[in-house]
Amino acid sequence: MPDAYVIQIGGRTAGIVARDGRDGSFNFFAASQMFNAMEGQRFEDPAAAEKTARYLAKHGSLPIKPHLAPVAPASAPDSALTQIIGPQPGGPDPFTPEPFTPKPWRRQARAV
Repeated sequence: MPDAYVIQIGGRTAGIVARDGRDGSFNFFAASQMFNAMEGQRFEDPAAAEKTARYLAKHGSLPIKPHLAPVAPASAPDSALTQIIGPQPGGPDPFTPEPFTPKPWRRQARAV
């Protein structure tokens, strides 16, 4: 099995993948500025690198991995969480932070 493969997308050379002798993965080296986003990424096999290069050529960006997808912004407290915790009678709302009051800054005397 060869240690390096040329990845071509639509007749253009996207780059090459070369086997890393330490762990057997393939490192991508971009041959075109269009594929610089893939530079240095590791792939399990050349087919995975080609699939990613095809996606990049079609969409203009790399695919988002599910575990790295952006998290939705925080909104009002979840009603299910409120039911689990329950309101604390006479206490502050558990979802409202206490106001921050900075301590006065004092200059420390130094021995010379």
